[in-house]
Amino acid sequence: MPRLSSFALALLVGCFTLVDTASAQMMASERSQLHQKINNVEVVIDYSRPSVRGRSPIWGGVEPWNILWTPGANSSTTFSFSENVKLNGTDIAAGKYSVWFELLENDPWNLVLFTDTTMFHVPYPSKDSAMVAIEIERKEVDAFVETLRFDIQNIRVDGGIIEFQWAHTVVPIRLDVDPGYDMVFTAEEMVPYTGEWILDQSMNSMTDEEIAEMRENIPEDQLEDFDKWNEMDEARQEVTLEFDLESGHLIGSNRSIAALFPDTPWGDFVLIRKSEGMFVEGGMMDGELMFVNEYSMWEFEFDEDGRAIEWTQRALDDDRLLGRATRAGR
Repeated sequence: MPRLSSFALALLVGCFTLVDTASAQMMASERSQLHQKINNVEVVIDYSRPSVRGRSPIWGGVEPWNILWTPGANSSTTFSFSENVKLNGTDIAAGKYSVWFELLENDPWNLVLFTDTTMFHVPYPSKDSAMVAIEIERKEVDAFVETLRFDIQNIRVDGGIIEFQWAHTVVPIRLDVDPGYDMVFTAEEMVPYTGEWILDQSMNSMTDEEIAEMRENIPEDQLEDFDKWNEMDEARQEVTLEFDLESGHLIGSNRSIAALFPDTPWGDFVLIRKSEGMFVEGGMMDGELMFVNEYSMWEFEFDEDGRAIEWTQRALDDDRLLGRATRAGR
């Protein structure tokens, strides 16, 4: 057999290279990374993004039932967490994990994590060697997503929702992180604080000159609410503190604010303990902590029996007195 010349050999290798490159480009599922910081916890999702390209069905067709499938393509998708987290209520230690979905036709799917992050999308791994398997919910929706994607939605100070989307399928995975706040208590701890309170914030009211100056810069459609707030500062406000046994939270309700703004959640809050007898307020929505008000601090005083009888509200930046509350009926 005659030897190929150097030119012919280079040409042949080049042809194979072109074919291989073209094939790779045709089959490529571009790699993507999603970075999200939640209360100083770094979350990274690294995955490939295949497209539907008219293929149907995806589940039970392109991707067979009863396998472990990495939600992406090529090298397995990975989740990385810089601190300990929870996924759908299951504790996950800080680290990097290979991510797989167990595709079941008639049962809930499972999120399956492996500590081996070098796995390829085939052959499909055995669930027996997984670190953990977590039940997840698969939703079929009307909206169509051509190219597979991950997102993190509903971000709170203590977590969010990792959301997988492809074709007509959405898989939400609840992510919880340590908020760094002390806000879950026992009923015994919170008994001294619960009850009805009268709050006086008149010492923090603005002068007539300050009110007039601010009104000039407020949109006309917001003036009515602005005036309501100022009138309330002059009045004695009714506040209830209750312990919620289910969540373990000390929940507050300013009934005076709720009466003035009945269609808003502005009167509701949760108390977050910074130290014994000292709290800041947090804003809740649908049972979730959405923000923490680091503007002011509540400091309680107690009687000889350990029952809270008074609290003061002070600005954190300059210790200015913003309000004082006493128990109703005292």
